[in-house]
Amino acid sequence: MTLDARETMPGFAKPFGKRRKIRGEAGQVDATCPPTDTLLTGVPAGRTVRVAGVNGGYRLLDRLSALGVVPGAAARILRNPRCGPLLLQVHDTRVALGRGQAAKVRVAPLPDAAEAADDAG
Repeated sequence: MTLDARETMPGFAKPFGKRRKIRGEAGQVDATCPPTDTLLTGVPAGRTVRVAGVNGGYRLLDRLSALGVVPGAAARILRNPRCGPLLLQVHDTRVALGRGQAAKVRVAPLPDAAEAADDAG
């Protein structure tokens, strides 16, 4: 059972869990994210996504922020096999993440260029 940091357990008055904040492109960003986003491991290769949040400890947050995988950053999935590391491109850098690390990154899909052209006109 996965609970968001903002949810409460029955019988407890206060929310439990920790919210970690890391600095993203748009300033201070909450590292926890709503459950409506998808996991990075579930995105097929060739898609472009925006990082919505990271559900991990401080070591994972430090590593991902050093690699540029911060909330708000756009990432293109280059390779996503069923097993083995996931390869993505963030800015001009290729980043390889293990399946366990990628399973803790939540992303929101960005519209493709063809879909954006259809919406515009």
